[in-house]
Amino acid sequence: MTRRIGMASALALVACGAQSQPDPGPQVAQAKSALSREVNPSVSVADQAQFVTDNAAFAVDMYKGLVAGKKSNAWFSPHSITSALAMTYAGASGKTATEIAKALHYTLPGDRLHPAFNWLDLELAKRAVVGKDQSGQPLKLRAVNTLFAEQTTKWKAPFLDTLAVNYGAGVNLVDFVAAPEPSRKTINEWVSFQTEKKIDELLPSGAVTSDTRLVLVNAVYFNASWTKPLESSKTTNDDFTTLGGEVPVKVPTMHGTVTGAYADAGGAELFELPYSGEQTSMVIVLPKAGAFSTWESQLTGASLTAALTGLKSATLDLSLPKFHINGTTVSVRKELQTLGMNDAFSSAADFSAMTDVKLSISDVLHQAFLDVNEQGTEAAAATAVVAVGGSSAPPEAHVAKVDRPFFVVVRDRVTGGVLFAGRIVNPLE
Repeated sequence: MTRRIGMASALALVACGAQSQPDPGPQVAQAKSALSREVNPSVSVADQAQFVTDNAAFAVDMYKGLVAGKKSNAWFSPHSITSALAMTYAGASGKTATEIAKALHYTLPGDRLHPAFNWLDLELAKRAVVGKDQSGQPLKLRAVNTLFAEQTTKWKAPFLDTLAVNYGAGVNLVDFVAAPEPSRKTINEWVSFQTEKKIDELLPSGAVTSDTRLVLVNAVYFNASWTKPLESSKTTNDDFTTLGGEVPVKVPTMHGTVTGAYADAGGAELFELPYSGEQTSMVIVLPKAGAFSTWESQLTGASLTAALTGLKSATLDLSLPKFHINGTTVSVRKELQTLGMNDAFSSAADFSAMTDVKLSISDVLHQAFLDVNEQGTEAAAATAVVAVGGSSAPPEAHVAKVDRPFFVVVRDRVTGGVLFAGRIVNPLE
């Protein structure tokens, strides 16, 4: 009989609020690889650049799949999805591994790919050292990896070693066979704690059964404010032309002067708003009026990377709507299959690098949250893979009037890594 495993990744960006370390969540018995995490991975500059470029390509592919045929807002974490599937990829073999690599744009071989994920996680962990908001509170950005495994199933040492060395992941032993529902609740509680309760139920009822054998979890927590908070007294109800809308709607719009960055990408303008410490930021991509759908259809990973690379310091006369997305769990299985990841979802799946038990993926679930206001950004996302058996010159000034549909990313400015991406076509949605 084909058995079930579940693999989950949670990525959270949470700003302007929590000042203490979140509760570590439910405590269970744990087994660990004898190896420790590599805290100084050897990743060449060329591999770093290729890794970030590949991730951007996957981000755009997934984004296009999620918004195809829709006129609604969208928000997701490509970093969360690819991190979950990278740990899955570590246990895949043969055609299954080849298809996963193709779908996620993994061009680096495994012995260089997993260290690259480790490098990025460790780089993100450094951001808290330099980021402080106006009240002196530090920026918080941390990554956590773990596994929830069936206590009776044997996992192959090389697989567990890869996760321990490159993802710092231990193995929490749970009883999926006799207690699938309590196990599901334990995993959800862990994700909820790590995302400051913004993702309370990553795994919906029925996602974990007595056939589940493994859940891989990655969580990242981010707490930051803008470098200079916007004054709430200047927020006014301004016009915003929605996607396909003929008559503008009134939306709460923030105003202020921001020292950030600007780029003209031809069909769109980019406005970068840094967070405290100036090593992470939100980038607003604003296509020309009436051209959002055309711009979106032409978007590629390469064009996004090029546009972000073109950002230069600038003073922004900002008008930006407040926006909020409280998403529900959605399946991204269809999008991954469209990208060529097919065998992993079938009886032909080969996860023999994990275990001798026959396994295949049944679904990949994702949920995301976003709130942007005068103080900063609060966002969270979670992914579950459930399977079966400088210049001294003054900066140029630009008007950044965001009054129509726009694309948005939250990124690490130092590495160029895209953490979140999405679109806002109606701030009132």
